[in-house]
Amino acid sequence: MAIQVRIEPDISSIKAALKKLDQVSAGLSLNEVLRIYRKHARLMVQAAKAKVPVKDGVLKSSIGIKAGRRSTRSDKAYIFVGPILALAPAYHMALVEYGTHGGKGKTPYMRPAADQTKGIIEANIVADLQKLLQKKGIT
Repeated sequence: MAIQVRIEPDISSIKAALKKLDQVSAGLSLNEVLRIYRKHARLMVQAAKAKVPVKDGVLKSSIGIKAGRRSTRSDKAYIFVGPILALAPAYHMALVEYGTHGGKGKTPYMRPAADQTKGIIEANIVADLQKLLQKKGIT
């Protein structure tokens, strides 16, 4: 069971930037946008690693960022922040986040990290997208 934390930002705060992005989609590459998302997703990685209940280990080292295109012919991208099994085989990730049936308590690390960093990440992404648009003369 993979732990996934979806961040669905309140788009009212970034509606103008998204509208501008729709208008200038030819002027921005998907890689430029993903670079900005990856840059700011690191904040959530740091927060999640700080909340893992051990100093070091497989779970902590497995937390990372995975991003890319949904398919080779798609202009849609994804970004995932959380335990990535390719980085380290942390198969117990859900047991730590949600607890076990055997009675061991839960120690959430991804949800609190997402809640803690969501607003900051959204604001930083919007600011960087606006800077990129200005740099390209699309404001």
